Amino acid sequence: MSIQSHREFQNRIWQNLGFDSHKEKHCTRYANENRPEDGTCLLYERPGLYAFTVADYTVSAPFSLAFACRDTQLRFGSFYDGRTRFDMDGISAHTSTPASFLVREEKVRGQQFWNAGQHCRGIEFAVFPNFVRYLKTIDPHASVLDSLSKNRTYHALPPEIVTVLHRLFKVAQNGSLTPLMLEGCLLQCMDILTNAVKQGTFSAPDVMPTVYLGKRKITFDEFDLLAVQRAKEILTEDPANAPTISQLSRQVFLNEQKLKAGFSMCFHMTIGRYLKECRMAKAAALLTSTSMSVRKVGQAVGYTSCASFIKAFRRHYRKTPQEFRCADSEK
Repeated sequence: MSIQSHREFQNRIWQNLGFDSHKEKHCTRYANENRPEDGTCLLYERPGLYAFTVADYTVSAPFSLAFACRDTQLRFGSFYDGRTRFDMDGISAHTSTPASFLVREEKVRGQQFWNAGQHCRGIEFAVFPNFVRYLKTIDPHASVLDSLSKNRTYHALPPEIVTVLHRLFKVAQNGSLTPLMLEGCLLQCMDILTNAVKQGTFSAPDVMPTVYLGKRKITFDEFDLLAVQRAKEILTEDPANAPTISQLSRQVFLNEQKLKAGFSMCFHMTIGRYLKECRMAKAAALLTSTSMSVRKVGQAVGYTSCASFIKAFRRHYRKTPQEFRCADSEK
């Protein structure tokens, strides 16, 4: 028998995980007390208005759930770990990791699958029609949310919402999330979402930029381009402690291949070359504006070996760091 509501769907997931409910001050915690290593799920809710779920669990045995939900709801959130596979209306699809998502669901049907050993970690808001109607009494502009395409998953969120969700995840896990804080954050997210829809962020442009990797065509939407821009900002802000490409892809919620292809498309250089450019520019500035030793300058821009720094600097500027400093002082 198919599941027919969001709440029932969640309950069936927790049953299959072997989780029992435990009432806490502001939420319900779901866990298997005999297997704490399987993780937990936290549910904060105002029944009939919204549900907020924080999940960090490992699947001990495979299972699947069929659903034919009658609910209308707006769901958005972020997957930090895990790959959720599902079939909807006979069309196979999956969400990749890392990813954010937004979907306005109405009478959805399908089946979802979990694999043994799969680790799932993420956060989600499910917002129901009564809450959206309440928002319209506060701000009539919230009616633009009704213009989102039904049952179409957008695999990105405005960066401001991603930041709010990340903060909520940490606060919920340390047990300090209060109902007032939660609802304030939800209202903030809904305001950002309303403005994004008004500005046409979720409307596909007439022509989306594409690149080809061999025979594979990769298309970039506005959120992909924002993610690429954010990746550039992260590298620029602190080149000495730059994340790896894998870490960077998780930070901006864009898979590695798309991030690398998008970066080259937008900035006409690889991520590695851009990072080197940032480090060399900062090194040149330090050499000409401070009395730091060459070794200290190298460390300040991310080189653990002084010899490696000197070699990279000379290749870039055709001078050693000391020669570069002396030439500048003679001007």
